[in-house]
Amino acid sequence: MVGPDPYGSIYHDAFYKGEWDDPGLYRVEGIGHDFMVGTLDFSVIDEVVNVSDRDSFLMARSLARHEGFSPEALRERCFTEHFRKPASKEPGKIVVAIVCDSGDRYISKAFNDEWMRDMGFFAPEQHLGTVADILRTKETRKWCSPTLKIPSNPSLTRWHHSAFLKCQ
Repeated sequence: MVGPDPYGSIYHDAFYKGEWDDPGLYRVEGIGHDFMVGTLDFSVIDEVVNVSDRDSFLMARSLARHEGFSPEALRERCFTEHFRKPASKEPGKIVVAIVCDSGDRYISKAFNDEWMRDMGFFAPEQHLGTVADILRTKETRKWCSPTLKIPSNPSLTRWHHSAFLKCQ
């Protein structure tokens, strides 16, 4: 049995080290904890694998888009997909996912583009590149010098700044 555990939860360290540091922040709901629950029995678990919030949410979106899964089935499919490849290398191994809730909490998160962007789970838009990419190109060095003024406004996000650089 393999248990997925989001980075920031204590179970991965508790399983492998028998102790854990202070828990961190994670956005995936329904797995992981910042405290040890009394019903957890590590003796029936073979492995605990850390999974990132970004990978979990992007997998949920991908499965919904490409395979038409409902939110209720997404969490199960996310982790099934995550572990299917390693299990398929060993004959006789199967993957079973135990789902602890309906997955309805993802509606306002994983399927909300604005929330995903705010959390940094989307890669930068390909046509914009990164600021480092812009600074590396010869043509842009002429206008992208240390004296370039980018508006200082706390309400502007990095996406606004990217758009500003693109328009220069």
